[in-house]
Amino acid sequence: MRKATVTYRAPENDNEVVHMGGIRFIDGQETEINSEEYPHLMSKIEGNTHFDVEMGEEVPDEKPKRRGRPPKSEAEPPVEEPIT
Repeated sequence: MRKATVTYRAPENDNEVVHMGGIRFIDGQETEINSEEYPHLMSKIEGNTHFDVEMGEEVPDEKPKRRGRPPKSEAEPPVEEPIT
C-alpha cells in the first residue's frame, strides 16, 4: 500500500471545493489517500497541475485480510445444555 498527502490548489476564480473519485478536496487543505482504498486516484492526481502531491514509500500491509468463516479449529464449540 502506498500513501499520499494531497493538497488541492484551486485555479483563480474557480470553486474552492472539488469532488474527485469519492473524495472532497478543499483548496489549501491536506488530504491523505492510499492506494488500497483509492487506486484509481493515485495516478490521476499525481499528473494533475491543480494538486500538490507528496507520495509516501510503498508500505507492506499490516495484516492480511481474512475473508469468510474462520476455520473449524478456531470456531467456538457449541454450548451443551444439561438434560433435566
